[in-house]
Amino acid sequence: MQESLLINKIPGDKLWSIPYEAASQHGLTEGQMVEIKHGSLSAQAKVITSCDKSIGLTNDILNHLRLLTNSKIGIKSEGSNKFRLGPLIGILTFSHVIAKKDLNRYIPYAVKMKNIGFLYVFGPKSIDSTLRTIKGFYYNFRQNAWQETEFPFPDVVMDRIYPNNRKSHSELEKIIGQNRIFNKKTLINKINFSRTLHKDNFLQNHVPETRLFGSISDFEYMLRKHPGLFMKPVNGMKGKGIIQLKKQDNNLVCRYMGEQGPKTHIIKQSCDIFDVLKCVGKGKKTYIIQAEILRMEYNKQAFGLRAMAVKNGSGQWSVPAIFAKTSDPTGFLTNTSAGAKIIFLRDLLNGIQDKLPYSNKHFLSLLTEISIKAAYALDEKFGPLGKLGIDIVVDNFGKPWLIEANGNPGLMPRAALGEYPDWRSQMYDFPLAYCLYLSGFSHLKNTLPF
Repeated sequence: MQESLLINKIPGDKLWSIPYEAASQHGLTEGQMVEIKHGSLSAQAKVITSCDKSIGLTNDILNHLRLLTNSKIGIKSEGSNKFRLGPLIGILTFSHVIAKKDLNRYIPYAVKMKNIGFLYVFGPKSIDSTLRTIKGFYYNFRQNAWQETEFPFPDVVMDRIYPNNRKSHSELEKIIGQNRIFNKKTLINKINFSRTLHKDNFLQNHVPETRLFGSISDFEYMLRKHPGLFMKPVNGMKGKGIIQLKKQDNNLVCRYMGEQGPKTHIIKQSCDIFDVLKCVGKGKKTYIIQAEILRMEYNKQAFGLRAMAVKNGSGQWSVPAIFAKTSDPTGFLTNTSAGAKIIFLRDLLNGIQDKLPYSNKHFLSLLTEISIKAAYALDEKFGPLGKLGIDIVVDNFGKPWLIEANGNPGLMPRAALGEYPDWRSQMYDFPLAYCLYLSGFSHLKNTLPF
């Protein structure tokens, strides 16, 4: 693997000083004229070789390419007399995060990239397609502070906006090209999730029947087929607006989360569901109807699993962590925002082991398999994707069911990290490794997962 090299300023005009060893690796000779690229910008330079172990560039090239001295960068050949300095990674975040300069959540990314390449954070309003530059923030390690400056468009963009800003994607892709932004889709709505996985012969057996609520006939159709249902906002999050419906005598018992906790509403006719929807969803949301999975319980409480599916530096999916949650004793949702609590997966497995038709090892293998297959299916439809939180429930027979995928999963609470201590680092390592893969700089020496 090649080392990233420190950037220094040298005297002169339009000169690129490069160590003898690096020049030999890239077939560069003294006096050769080349095109140097950094992100979306490029400049012509004459090669001079030196015994230094750093890259030297004259001030005119440093300024034109928006390169900062005392930072490290890699070299990649892009054909005859064309070389790219990188990787240059951009993290796209919310406008309000940029406005408040609330950027410290991105320091771990900057720290891990310090000896590999360059990383900056920017918002949707920072993009200037005409100048092919972006005003962003980089972390100055000497001053221990974020500083704002202009950069070229990056080699690859990690999108942390939920849902994605389509206009920003369009502006970026006109310059950096397709398949350089991930997650290309952070909000994978519930009906698209279901329809995509149902197209896979294996996965369709692990997805509950789901249909869009277009009319009362859709509701009645699902009622005839299933003893219990869930109605969920198509674009819902954090468990908000979810209704659980169960048949009881000639009535339907509807449960949902109110501001003060779980609430119950009993209706006698199918058409009365609209009254419940007006109360829960304020009458404005589009809903899906989903067959209820008769869930296995842990200590008499509902539980759910979240598999963290991530791509590595080879563009392959893996699942380094699976977290378990139990519902509030009075509730039915396994969202932490609805009172659910994180528990150790090993404690859950010990508690349900007698209910499973196979060993814990086999069960974990199955969870990993369906999560990875789901990630590949969603990636093919909505990608590039690089990180997904895949939610799973388990029925009374021990069969896992895929419920939804979060394309912008948040950091897990500290309590969850006791079982997966490596995840504290991996949550940053894997996305950065995938950045190197997408940008074409996987050949650089680093400690990221490949």
